[in-house]
Amino acid sequence: MIIVLRDNATEEQIEKITKILTDQGFEICESLGAQKRIMGAIGAKPDFDTRKIKILDGVAEVHRITEPFTLAGRNYQKENTVIKIKDVEIGTNKLTLIAGPCSVENEEQIFK
Repeated sequence: MIIVLRDNATEEQIEKITKILTDQGFEICESLGAQKRIMGAIGAKPDFDTRKIKILDGVAEVHRITEPFTLAGRNYQKENTVIKIKDVEIGTNKLTLIAGPCSVENEEQIFK
């Protein structure tokens, strides 16, 4: 996660941001550029709500650099996942229809 600090962020605000992030298990890397001061929060936390940081005094912007559900996304795997069950392939460009009763309607159906 990248945190861009406001130009007028105080050292006290930056310390508070750093403490909150480290308490959440992030490792912090700071960079002071010619125009902006940024913080990198290193650590895979896909469920972390970036709004917890966006609302803090001294924060201008927050950017997530990892996506939740990485393994299910197209950035990880471009091809379709194809599952073969006997002679049926699911996940190809062919239409596959799976149907059945929405619920068990009677005792006989349970035992089938």
